[in-house]
Amino acid sequence: MAPLTTLRVEVKENAADTLQRLSKTLPDGSLLRVWVESGAAFEISADPALKGAIENWLNTNGGGTVQIGEPISFFAEPQVVFKLRKNVRWHDGAPFTSRDAAFTYRAIMDDATASPRKPDFDLILKVETPDAHTFRVTYRKPYSPALESWMISLLPAHLLEGKPTTWWTQNFNRTPVGTGAFRFAEWKTNEFIRVERNPDYFDAPGPWLDGIVYRFMPDQLTLRLAFETRQLDFWGAEPWTVNAFVNDPRFQVFTSPTSSYTYIGWNLKRPLFQDPLVRRALAHSVDVPSMVRFILYGHGLQSTGLFTPQMWFFNPDIKPFAYDPEKARALLAEAGWKPGPDGILQKNGERFSFTLITNNGNEVRRDIATLTQDGLKQLGIEVKVELYEWAVFLKNHINKGDFDAMVLGWSLGNGYDQFQIWHSSQANPEQLNVVGYKSEKADRLLDDIRQEYNREKIIRMAGDLQQTIYEDQPYLFLYVPEGTSVMWKDAYRILRPDGKGGWVDSPVEMTKGGWAYWSEWFYRPEFADRLPSTPES
Repeated sequence: MAPLTTLRVEVKENAADTLQRLSKTLPDGSLLRVWVESGAAFEISADPALKGAIENWLNTNGGGTVQIGEPISFFAEPQVVFKLRKNVRWHDGAPFTSRDAAFTYRAIMDDATASPRKPDFDLILKVETPDAHTFRVTYRKPYSPALESWMISLLPAHLLEGKPTTWWTQNFNRTPVGTGAFRFAEWKTNEFIRVERNPDYFDAPGPWLDGIVYRFMPDQLTLRLAFETRQLDFWGAEPWTVNAFVNDPRFQVFTSPTSSYTYIGWNLKRPLFQDPLVRRALAHSVDVPSMVRFILYGHGLQSTGLFTPQMWFFNPDIKPFAYDPEKARALLAEAGWKPGPDGILQKNGERFSFTLITNNGNEVRRDIATLTQDGLKQLGIEVKVELYEWAVFLKNHINKGDFDAMVLGWSLGNGYDQFQIWHSSQANPEQLNVVGYKSEKADRLLDDIRQEYNREKIIRMAGDLQQTIYEDQPYLFLYVPEGTSVMWKDAYRILRPDGKGGWVDSPVEMTKGGWAYWSEWFYRPEFADRLPSTPES
């Protein structure tokens, strides 16, 4: 039997159409398995001897490249089978079924949707719906984050199937339909969103609250005054306000490390930032400890890469780049940058000057940009700061890769799979590797960790990945902030099932899932007499 391998074919035209035309020219049965990754690539399982024939065909049919992967030793494709609850309904009364899960998958994989979640599902070979409450997913090879990848909000097929994504934007996005404890009720732009109790919730009798109103107040002073005058029950406190509430007996303060980090991203497609020596010099040029002290008021810590300290695979041995202007000057000189006649560093006639952008209305990011501008000026680097309205910032600059450098942040999940942010294949427009980072070692680690199930090996691989990317400095990783929420102490209690047919009545407390983990079971103490009786102590 001929050896089999995976042949990855990258083309300049539509991958699905190219594969269809190519397959007609090859011997019957020579392609044992095919898989279209995206609009520009596909993979086939075949005899590696076909590589030459495919390359010859591509030369006269639009062009492309063929790469040989590792030999295939088996075709035992892993599967995940989900059994869906039978008593779940969408907020409009329609039953939730496996059709919705399959539709969500197809929507994510559709190039017209341009979903950033697509890499989470790239390794799926097919999905099937044997019946209304069974959803079967077949992967073309092992994928260890599979279960976590499906912990997403699904889409209602009965409302969206057959409609273009432009219809979704104009209709569904403003009046969403889900299956949760609260259903959408009203949205007044720039003022509030109101949700109301879902009387058909599958986990009845909850929720207890009749509704929740989320108010939009971009001005932090107005927001704080609204909270202190009890127009709000809780809010996410800014760092400089936290100490005012900590010792006040009227409030509960919930503080915990976040799964997020703030960074300055260098556009690696710009020649100015392509030298690793320059990026490391920039890391030594910005006083991150002072940012933590004065911007966060100490409520955070310096970041050491793409993972955060509370993650079980975080590498604690990585030491952050120290603020060291002299070392920065030495690295810049080593990279060939010398002071010019106007005091700005020059190399080959080019001044070290760039524009740092961020979104308007975010005071913290504006302050970061200003402090960075001041710090780099001392080294002879000219930084221009520009602020944009959020939609313009994303659409015209970030998504198109049209920027020199930008201040942004990532809010992460709990998983180690960072493929969509850091893999070199994800550096195209509208994808999440917006800085254009490319590293063969990082790519290999990102690929391998997705197929690893051993906890200790995952820790080692994640640690190596974190170290590799931190040393490369495609981002200037700044800090991991603490998250702080403040609540009026007597606003809510929790009455939740104990799993044994009874009830647990308790104050709102911090859990591993956050203080709002039991929010569907929050109740107002003044309405306690309307709730089921709690078990006798």
